[in-house]
Amino acid sequence: MVELAATVWRDFVTDGVPSSGTWKPHKSDVRKWGAYLEALHVGSGLSFVFSSITADADPGAGTFRLNNASLGSVTAAYVDNVDSTGITVGSIIDGWDDSTNNVRGTLTVRGVDNASVVNVFNVTGSVIDGTGYRKLTVVYVGGSGALVNGDIYALIFTRSGDANVALPGFDTNNFAGASESARIAAMFASNPAQPYVYKSPSHFGIIRDTAPLNYQGTRAAFVLQRRDTAAGGTNELIPGTVFAHVSTGDGVVTAGSDLSQSIWMGLTATMTKTGDGSGSTFQAIGELGAYGVGTYNELGGFVGEFTNTGSLHGTMSGVEVLVKDGIDNASNFDTTMSGVIARIRRWNGGTRRVVNFMASSEGDVGPESAYSFSPGGYATWLRGMDFRYATFTTGQAILLKNADSIAAMNAAGSNAAPLMFLDASDHTWLMAGGTGKSLKFANSALAVQFNILSTASAVNNFEASGAVAGQSPLFWVKGTDTDIGASFGTKGAGVHNFYTGGATFLKQAEIGHVASAVNFVSLKGAVTTGHPIVQPGGTDTNPSLIVQGKGTGGVKVNDGGAATKFEVNTTGIGFFGTTPVAAKTGWGVPTGTFTRTTYVTSTVTLPQLAERVAALIQDFHQTAGYGALRS
Repeated sequence: MVELAATVWRDFVTDGVPSSGTWKPHKSDVRKWGAYLEALHVGSGLSFVFSSITADADPGAGTFRLNNASLGSVTAAYVDNVDSTGITVGSIIDGWDDSTNNVRGTLTVRGVDNASVVNVFNVTGSVIDGTGYRKLTVVYVGGSGALVNGDIYALIFTRSGDANVALPGFDTNNFAGASESARIAAMFASNPAQPYVYKSPSHFGIIRDTAPLNYQGTRAAFVLQRRDTAAGGTNELIPGTVFAHVSTGDGVVTAGSDLSQSIWMGLTATMTKTGDGSGSTFQAIGELGAYGVGTYNELGGFVGEFTNTGSLHGTMSGVEVLVKDGIDNASNFDTTMSGVIARIRRWNGGTRRVVNFMASSEGDVGPESAYSFSPGGYATWLRGMDFRYATFTTGQAILLKNADSIAAMNAAGSNAAPLMFLDASDHTWLMAGGTGKSLKFANSALAVQFNILSTASAVNNFEASGAVAGQSPLFWVKGTDTDIGASFGTKGAGVHNFYTGGATFLKQAEIGHVASAVNFVSLKGAVTTGHPIVQPGGTDTNPSLIVQGKGTGGVKVNDGGAATKFEVNTTGIGFFGTTPVAAKTGWGVPTGTFTRTTYVTSTVTLPQLAERVAALIQDFHQTAGYGALRS
């Protein structure tokens, strides 16, 4: 075994222990280590340790073995799925039988511990998965040096080219028939069992079939047919490789290139179109023929399958196009451009589903999205979706499944917040972008007209409902709590205004602002036989209620028949519908004795009556009474 560089070139006799003395590398170890690097540099092979055991079994991680101790008698090699560096290489080895040639390729076994050991084998059969290792059918070609148990070797595989098959060729004009189709049929009849190339006035074809397909009148330059005609076959076209391309080299990718255009292009068609009319670089024409009702009959225009068989973090695209208006950013021809156009034509109704685009998610991991915009390139679009020229019979431009939402990514780009959806009870939900966030209604200039601030874990809310004829719309409070109030506030010194009259806005009530207010007006209804109450409330113990007029006006108190029973204004006071009058003047307060007791009119004396009149004047006088009389 070759020592690692950290061992060969260590500083001390005992690694990490200075007291053990300075280490002097041995030349034999240095030579082995250098030969190891040289061997790895040659051929970019896979590194494995050789085991001299010949049994057909998993040789163990990083190990390979042969089925015979004599190299000339070896017919099989057993290679573990993991090489000696710990890399899983089973999928790489699986590709060693891809060639259609009888000799799939050559396998060179080059010594790493001993670079003079080189032996070559032909791989002549399919690679077999032995569960944890791969089995190769090989034939020894030659070489030098014996394989040593425990030594490291580089396994270098070189693929053979595919086998070439020459097909016979025919000219349809050499067969009898009144038409091209009849001559093709005669050609098939004379050579029904073999693939061949033929030339016809309208096209060139490579045929593998026993009966001609219906392509009469085609203008195709190339036709390929293959049918399943084996015993028990369905007589349908079956999958097969039409064009196969294997590319293992690196393409050219530069910082300024829009796309990597390199040897990765498996099949390329070019076309230059000038003049009137339309042209197609590639065109496929298919026809779904008559078949029984309710049976399976499917036709695809372009069908492909792409599989990553070992490239970590690779990129694959089902369809990728680059449509350019000019060769570079200096040219502009104002071209109408579309990445993908689908034209669907249907006549006379129908009940089966017809869609322009369909995506199917398969496997056990859901893709990120069915439709996505790439951030590459210019990274700016005028709009995400544009339906302005579309007409929808149902009026539904976008249709979502129940409980699926329309969402938007938050500003941090860390979470997609649902904004609107229809729940299982068919209620429509509009949601803010998170707890504590707002739901804003604004005009086109983003001037907010109405704002709803969300409350985390809210259980109480407002509800508004319309009304049928003769009733009023309702705005009220709902929630899980038993008793829920409703609060309305203004900003700063703003007031509450209440209007009637619709768009005429006739003000009927106003609630003004008092800075630092602690007392307020309380309005309460009443039960049966009770009386509604208007009274002061607040933090003070004994606040009074002030009812005040405007200007020279005052306050009226009417009875249930709208008759005024009491009125006050800046003039004075009136009772029972009389006009308010001012306090009477010229009344002096009497002196002497004031008596407030009952008396008998038949026996009262003048002094007794005077005492009682004096008390009455005092009670109504402004100096000590109600203020109705003044001096």
